[in-house]
Amino acid sequence: MAAATGCGPATGDGKQTVAARPPLATPRTPGGAASRTQGSPSKPMAKAELDALLLTTSELGANYSEVPAESGGGDDNVGLQGCPELSKMFATSFAAQTARAFQYGYDSSSQVTETLFSDSPSRLSTVLGGAVRAMSSCRSFTFTSGTTPVQATVSQVHVPQLGDEQFGMTVTMVGPARTIVIEEEFVRMGSVAVSLTGAPGLVDNHLSQAAGKVRRHL
Repeated sequence: MAAATGCGPATGDGKQTVAARPPLATPRTPGGAASRTQGSPSKPMAKAELDALLLTTSELGANYSEVPAESGGGDDNVGLQGCPELSKMFATSFAAQTARAFQYGYDSSSQVTETLFSDSPSRLSTVLGGAVRAMSSCRSFTFTSGTTPVQATVSQVHVPQLGDEQFGMTVTMVGPARTIVIEEEFVRMGSVAVSLTGAPGLVDNHLSQAAGKVRRHL
């Protein structure tokens, strides 16, 4: 879960504060823990299958370029204090996972990463439920990267009903030199989950597009 690792776009000059939007609705899980809408897959997909479902620069439109995505591997120098529920999620793994990251224009703060996960519907629903519980119980916590502490606060945001379950949050991270705001939104469709993480405007603009591509090819 990208936001839980504290990764995200930085402000352009290292000093500007990006304003977070106010929290909206609570997480929407319309069908229950492992619900599945008609047409949603029930079996995990392979990584090669997920790769074909990621968005491309041509689909996003003009001025988008692909940039290296986070590997998803752990970082021994990164720690988290003040949220045991979220700490447990660092060890989360899935049957298959893939990601692709994009930048809009030349501004390194205008980035969005799409991640696709696949596992059993019940497994993905359990992980999503863990995110809901973590965000509900820990409105603030502290990251450490090396010896640098970063204070983080979380707000839930409304996500349109695009699948069996959906959840969204903004994470505001205040470090010694800058403030970073990222948004992460999830949609689960059976055994596949879509996550977009990055600049709030880009996440909002492309979530339905990402979920729609996955749904069309399931």
